[in-house]
Amino acid sequence: AHAVRARVFDADQRAVAEDVTIDYYINGKKVSTAHAKLARMNLRSYDLEAEGDVKVQSEQGVVLTTSRLSWDNQRQRASSTARVRVLRGGAVLTGRGFTADRDLHDLRILEDVQAEAVSVEQMRKEAATWPKP
Repeated sequence: AHAVRARVFDADQRAVAEDVTIDYYINGKKVSTAHAKLARMNLRSYDLEAEGDVKVQSEQGVVLTTSRLSWDNQRQRASSTARVRVLRGGAVLTGRGFTADRDLHDLRILEDVQAEAVSVEQMRKEAATWPKP
């Protein structure tokens, strides 16, 4: 993690960072990068709450934007109840709430899902690459 400004509270085992960038890895390989205006981290569990222009971009080109998200380190899942926008290939998905893994491969929008694409053919092609529930 990198931040413009950060404060560590040893007694509470927590940190607060401003203008933060966090790189996520799987087996030593970077799989995504997250940016947020503010992040609060539990230094025991490494759970994280991020808010303010949150953007996560996978190395495969998937881009997720939302106003806030939570990272559950034990489950290795990001989630939120906020509005979300996902750009994946030629498709744009929007909705409310999501869960996702760290590389945004298994990403599920929970409510009010809408999809846009250049064409129906483009949407079918893109949808064929998404994991099945």
